[in-house]
Amino acid sequence: AIPDGKPFDTNGHGTHVNGTMMGLDRNQNDTVGVAFNAQWIAAATISNGIGTVDQVAAFEWSLDPDGNPDTVDDIPDVINNSWYDPSIEGEDCESVYVPLLEAMEAAGIAVVFSAGNAGPGPMTITAPHNVNVNLVNSFTVAALNGNLSSLPIADFSSHGPSICGGDGSLLIKPEVSAPGVSVRSARPDATYGNLSGTSMAAPHVSGCILLLKEAFPELTGKELKEALYFSCIDLGTVGEDNVFGMGVINVENAFNYLLDSGHIPVSPYRNNDVLLVDFQAGNVSCANEIIADVLVENAGTDTLFSFELQYDIDNISEIHTWEGALAPLERASFKLPSLTFLAGEYNLKLEI
Repeated sequence: AIPDGKPFDTNGHGTHVNGTMMGLDRNQNDTVGVAFNAQWIAAATISNGIGTVDQVAAFEWSLDPDGNPDTVDDIPDVINNSWYDPSIEGEDCESVYVPLLEAMEAAGIAVVFSAGNAGPGPMTITAPHNVNVNLVNSFTVAALNGNLSSLPIADFSSHGPSICGGDGSLLIKPEVSAPGVSVRSARPDATYGNLSGTSMAAPHVSGCILLLKEAFPELTGKELKEALYFSCIDLGTVGEDNVFGMGVINVENAFNYLLDSGHIPVSPYRNNDVLLVDFQAGNVSCANEIIADVLVENAGTDTLFSFELQYDIDNISEIHTWEGALAPLERASFKLPSLTFLAGEYNLKLEI
């Protein structure tokens, strides 16, 4: 359950991971995320769940988050998993997660896991992602030090091989590597901080999948993971190994891999795209009027002449029409028409 229907974070881990996937402070033009402007949903199963049952329920929920089986635009393109499940150790190869991950793949969703922080010994990839059904089904990410040009593996990063045996690549874990040492990302208190762990490496991969999905929206999660897998820059022992996997991901290489495979990307340009950069509604002590300051940006490629902004305050909804001329990448600030309310606390929601 989410208190008051609002997102929450119990220890900062989720905010940091999410920031690496898609964080952007537009006021400061500070990019911390790989796929900024993406949308996200989350399931609070680690600190607020009851183990395997809730983990599985979260995956089931991801197949129909809005509860309407007639819609598909609510299904995530990628699910980032910076966690592990110690309760299934010993039954990993036949656990409920094996058919579950196959179902996610069949639905077209890319599932990404952090390798675990139990390294550097062999067979230390944590459950449930220490198994392989195919080359990329249990897509596991090792952590390397992206602050050094040699990109060494982090000493805590878990190593393979898979505990379930197999031949060739099916035996090797992890699949790929990404930065996971002293990674700078967002904190819940509106600041930034550095954290280390394979939890910090996995969201780099998830963000890259989102970028590739934006360019090639018709491709499945499996196809996008394969593009990253086969286009890695080799590190460590020549070829695929149980430390770096295929090597460090490179999203440009993956994009070109898909081009070379005959896939045609959609246009990166959008004629009309207005972004809500920021809004502030100050506390009012007299007059009982709510007044909000709004900052928007034209992120499209054409001059913007008008848009509508809907603002909801509790059960009251109003439409404000902005008119003017806003060039591409130009910003505009304005005040919403004031609304009068009785004294109290209210939730303000804006949507362009």
